[in-house]
Parts: sequence; C-alpha cells; structure tokens
Amino acid sequence: MIHLEKAKAIAEWQETMEELEEHQNKLADFFRCAFDAPLFEAIAAMQSKYTKAVAQSVGDENDWLLWYWMDNDFGRGKLNAVFDGVQFPARTAGELAAVIEMHNQWREGT
Repeated sequence: MIHLEKAKAIAEWQETMEELEEHQNKLADFFRCAFDAPLFEAIAAMQSKYTKAVAQSVGDENDWLLWYWMDNDFGRGKLNAVFDGVQFPARTAGELAAVIEMHNQWREGT
C-alpha cells in the first residue's frame, strides 16, 4: 500500500470513529446511561477490532493509530509522535501515515 492509500485508509477510519463517537454521545444522553453499559462496551470492542484491522492494513505494528485516537484526539491534541529521540508532526491522517512509514523504516534499519 502506497502512502496516499494509507493516508486515505486512516482518514476513513478517523471519520468513521468520529461519527461513531458522536452517535455514542447522543445515545448516552438519550438513554441517560454510562459508557460502561453493555451497549457501549460492545461498541468499544468493535472500535478496538476495527482499529486493529486498519492498523494491520496500513502496516502499523506499533499502535500509532491507537495513540492518534486515544492520546492525540485524532490530531487535535497537537502532539508529536516521537521515536529515536526525534519528534514528528501527527496532526493529520497523512502525517500519521508518514510517521508509521518512517517508524517502520527506522525499525528495519533502512
């Protein structure tokens, strides 16, 4: 998969995850229930499996998608990815795809 395909796959994953979170919030308000309710636990499990599947398809072996989602709020957290003592921007799907590619190259020693 080339860089643009990876960036597109990540962008589609992000869009789906954000839509799902928006609907989750509406459901929680409507049903007045906590996010530890069985429905939301099932949704969280599905999100995790979806994230792992997309990660595998884009070559993410280091949980960068999970970090981008949970820690960097899909780039809105304005955090940089860091490996080998170097910081890399990770604010967009394209930047995250580049981080994944560079990290894989670094791990392979190329």
